[in-house]
Amino acid sequence: MTAPRILQVIIASSLLLCPITNAQETQTANANPALVKTYTASRALELNEEVAKFVIDLIHTNAAGVQDQYRKLTAKTEEDAGGRYATRRFQGLQWFVNEFTNEVSAEGVSESADYIYLARQQLIFGYHHGYSVPVNVVAQVRVRTERKSTRANETAKPDLVQPGTKITLTFEGFLTTVPVEQKD
Repeated sequence: MTAPRILQVIIASSLLLCPITNAQETQTANANPALVKTYTASRALELNEEVAKFVIDLIHTNAAGVQDQYRKLTAKTEEDAGGRYATRRFQGLQWFVNEFTNEVSAEGVSESADYIYLARQQLIFGYHHGYSVPVNVVAQVRVRTERKSTRANETAKPDLVQPGTKITLTFEGFLTTVPVEQKD
């Protein structure tokens, strides 16, 4: 066997033996910068509300074509409803907790977390004296938080982040099916 052929065999076998990376991890690592928002909380914030506002902002600014994707998802329902079409507000829902760590030491507290949130909006199809909701628009957002403090804060609700927490929101796209279990 020639040296180049041996090298090809080694590379091919190493690719087969390496663990496959989770699609969500690679998607976040290669995310379009227009679809990522990083900031530090100046006050206590509800992550559900932050996720909903983030998706709304992306739609309004049409960052990386998000508004165009959204309109494609809503067009058929809006057309079918005629003049009796409306939308509800986006709601952020914590869907998966990929990781949450909380370390308390003499120096203080260190917390970090990695979540998957869904932002859901109901599309309303109205009719005389009533309505139905035949379609939901659902966006997936990865949320990473990190906080270090010299003093322990009181325990708060899971969706509430303390002031000084670094938050990174990454829009991962609109979903046509909702996952019911986390893929490894």
